[in-house]
Amino acid sequence: MTMSGYKTLIGAGLALLTSLLPIFGYHVSDLFLTEANEIVDQIIVVLSSAFAIYGRLVAKVPGWLVK
Repeated sequence: MTMSGYKTLIGAGLALLTSLLPIFGYHVSDLFLTEANEIVDQIIVVLSSAFAIYGRLVAKVPGWLVK
């Protein structure tokens, strides 16, 4: 089963849901937002580091310091 086009709709639906929840009296705690931001930051650091290492390993041209 492929999700062509559905991932966008799911993401848009979640964004809409999070903006509508306060209207119905549901609020996200500040502690959760702080912890979620820290976790997302750590995930971004790990993924970007892995991507940089992979890019260096598969590069065809040597690094900048080669004569």
